[in-house]
Amino acid sequence: MNDIREFAANFKNIIKNAENIGIVGHMSPDGDAIGSALGLYDAVLQLNNNSYVLKIDEIPEYLNFLPGLDKFTEYSGEKYDVLITVDASSSDRIGDAVYALENCRQSIVIDHHISNEKFGDINHVVADASSTSEVVFDLIEELGLSISEDMASCIFVGILTDTNRFLYSNSSSNTLRAAAKLMDTGFDKDYILYNLYQTNTMGSFRLTQKVIENTEFCYDDKAAIAVIDNDMLNICGADKYDIEDKINLIRDIRSVELACLIKEVDDDIYKVSLRSKRFVDVSKICTEYGGGGHIHAGGFSFRGNLSELKTSLIKRFDEIDWSKI
Repeated sequence: MNDIREFAANFKNIIKNAENIGIVGHMSPDGDAIGSALGLYDAVLQLNNNSYVLKIDEIPEYLNFLPGLDKFTEYSGEKYDVLITVDASSSDRIGDAVYALENCRQSIVIDHHISNEKFGDINHVVADASSTSEVVFDLIEELGLSISEDMASCIFVGILTDTNRFLYSNSSSNTLRAAAKLMDTGFDKDYILYNLYQTNTMGSFRLTQKVIENTEFCYDDKAAIAVIDNDMLNICGADKYDIEDKINLIRDIRSVELACLIKEVDDDIYKVSLRSKRFVDVSKICTEYGGGGHIHAGGFSFRGNLSELKTSLIKRFDEIDWSKI
């Protein structure tokens, strides 16, 4: 269901008649998951007071400045009449809250990932939107609900982070109009930019140095592969949240079309992030490995040793016609 008017009317009817409502984002939440969840929660409260925004994982430290984080309720196995998932492309991305999904009367999926499995009873997936936060903003506008400064701050952060400050190709004229309308509420944009982009830790800086030293280039420098393991994090005094921006570091090299960042999660468990600029559809690659994402940004998890993973990736990258890039 992609027609915003039809979806908004259906959504409003479901929410107003629900006994209770849970809203949940994905595990390892980012700015879009947190921003869209909090923004939607405050909107839903205007229709039904018996609503909850669920915390299923640790909130990243870099988002601790966001207003309203105290509104999150730790999920501990409760059931909800209606469950809304935001920014989750599949049911396995919502952790323990899958129990609530399986036991609710009705489920609603709101997302922007092209790889979304449409696992809800009602699915509003807008694949050409910059972020789930943009989708949520459009829904709130269509519903005619009010947007406070705090709501606007959270939704704006979701848009800002998922577009990398509007650098990605998923930033449309609608994205910029949404951002402008959000800014019109009067929140402190400079405060947001400072907290997101000007408070890097020394651990993050040292990790950047390590990534620069260890990045491998191939296909005439059109592809770059970097690995961050747990030993590297310990040596640098960094944590998992310091990893987030490193793939942009290598993708932004002029010659690089495809950037690959391999992050160690545990023994023989790795998380792989892929980014491209113009030509390579990384969502196809990630889907082949059981993951997903967008045309120019995606990821997946891999179980096996690092050598196997790199060999497999290079074999897959060999299938790309690099002569046309």
